Amino acid sequence: MEHLSSIFFTFLALFIFFTLHLSKLFFSTKNKKEKNHNLPPSPRSLPIIGHLHLLKKPLHQSLARLSARHGPLLLLQFGYRPALVVSSYSLAEECFTTNDLAFANRPKLPSIQLTTYNHTAVANAVYGPEWRSMRRIATIEGLSANRLAFFSSARAEEARALARNLFNETTKVDNFTKVELKTKLFGLAMNVMMRIIDGKRYYGEDVEMNRKVKRFKEAVQEAFSIAGAANLEDFLPAGIRCLVGRRLKTKKAWIHECRDNFIQSILDERRMMKKDEVEEKKDRNLVDAFLSMQKEQPEQYTDRFFKALIMVSSST
Repeated sequence: MEHLSSIFFTFLALFIFFTLHLSKLFFSTKNKKEKNHNLPPSPRSLPIIGHLHLLKKPLHQSLARLSARHGPLLLLQFGYRPALVVSSYSLAEECFTTNDLAFANRPKLPSIQLTTYNHTAVANAVYGPEWRSMRRIATIEGLSANRLAFFSSARAEEARALARNLFNETTKVDNFTKVELKTKLFGLAMNVMMRIIDGKRYYGEDVEMNRKVKRFKEAVQEAFSIAGAANLEDFLPAGIRCLVGRRLKTKKAWIHECRDNFIQSILDERRMMKKDEVEEKKDRNLVDAFLSMQKEQPEQYTDRFFKALIMVSSST
């Protein structure tokens, strides 16, 4: 009985919310268009959902049809969130060159607030000093030509390990056999990234499967399984977000906790080793480089800063 009453009051609250805001959104559309003369063209929208009803799978074909009908610059409304569709090369070039600072930031989506440390991960951070510092560290210590050349041996070793594994599986039987490559290629990519981050392998038959590593692998696989999925809460007003997607929120909270604890354990383990900073810059991995910077500027390079920096390697 209590369960039925809670459902009733939930629907009653939604009905009241929609009733109050429906007329406001509906009757204010004309006034908004009259005031914003410089806005790009936009199809007729529906209250609350905006233009979401016009989007079909595959998404890029829906956007192409809308652009062909309304022009190369199109303003859409995804729920309460505006979206600009640019389908012209010249306009896209202008957005990312002349007006690049205006388009430098990413939207602060509620669905990724927790997993990106309140929108401070390198792929989601606000354009500014902290983001530039993250980009500099990632570029110099992980993606520069010298670092990529140094870790080329790690990439070659992982590729050979994958080839050996495939050969061993195919020679177990006399005839040809099917091999599931998705998981193996996923392990290859993760091993290469983790060897750059802390110098260790976490995927493969010869890897010790302790509880920490097992939980991390499960969390990463779960994160990739839900990556790219649309989240209804990103398009709803703040007042009713709490009513949707509770199961997905719980799963994301578990993924974040597992990854956060794993990365923190890596940092703590390196500190406990009481190892001096590596003399040869080329010999250190990303964790070594970060800890040496943290030693010099602990207030700026916090553990949270580093976790937000490398979270993109295993995020949704």
